[in-house]
Amino acid sequence: RCFVSNSLGAETISTATTQTSAKTISEDLTITSTGSINCSETAESQWANCIKIEDDSTGLTITNRGTLNDSTNDNDKDTIIRADDTDQSDLTIKNYGTIESTGNSTLFLTDMADGDGDGISAYVYNEGTIKATKKITIRFDNSDDFKIDNYGTITNTSTTGQTLYYRADSGLSGFILNNYAGGIISAPNSTGCSNDATHLGAINAQANVTGSTINNWGTITATCDTMRIGASATVNNYGTIKATGDPSYLSIETNGDNNTLNFYDGTLIVGTIDADD
Repeated sequence: RCFVSNSLGAETISTATTQTSAKTISEDLTITSTGSINCSETAESQWANCIKIEDDSTGLTITNRGTLNDSTNDNDKDTIIRADDTDQSDLTIKNYGTIESTGNSTLFLTDMADGDGDGISAYVYNEGTIKATKKITIRFDNSDDFKIDNYGTITNTSTTGQTLYYRADSGLSGFILNNYAGGIISAPNSTGCSNDATHLGAINAQANVTGSTINNWGTITATCDTMRIGASATVNNYGTIKATGDPSYLSIETNGDNNTLNFYDGTLIVGTIDADD
């Protein structure tokens, strides 16, 4: 069950709910600490997106203090939160609870744009856990200037999964990632570490992603190569960046030109740093 709050343009869910089809929203959504949404795949209904942003719904905020998850399924297209057009831009996702996917992606945001002039096309704030047990935890495709502030855990527990994945066509700028003290971004079970096509790890920005900024006071770790950062990126590190599987695996790969790595007091780097090409 859910109830509509007294504020116009907002929905609040404070009890356990089950979705057997996609929930399309055009207003702000809050899940309280006693609330949850479970997306359950049934024989009659195979959902592709648990929560979908409606067209022409910019500037929405989704706040989760409870649980957003899906039932175990075999549908690789399933996604917990999806926005996929510029007219769904300026989305804010705030997580203080748990968001977990067993499908394609936990958060899948594509073709986002900065419509309100604040320099951010989509924003993810995390104090809880954002998790995937299969493919990708947070995926951004062809989106200018998205931002993540992480104080909690963002992880992918699959052996073939990736935690943060960013793909961009030429001409699009990169992302801002702040991983604060106590924050963890991890891919603890990644395997196939010599597979350049998937390049499993905690952060994977393709070479045509330019101008990203990664500030790390916490821990970024993966069994395989930990970070690929694209081109013209800046890494400011005060914490731990660690490839745990083997000393030959990469802690940081600068897979493009004109990158800057700044290591400050408190830095711990485990694994090779490689300026690819």
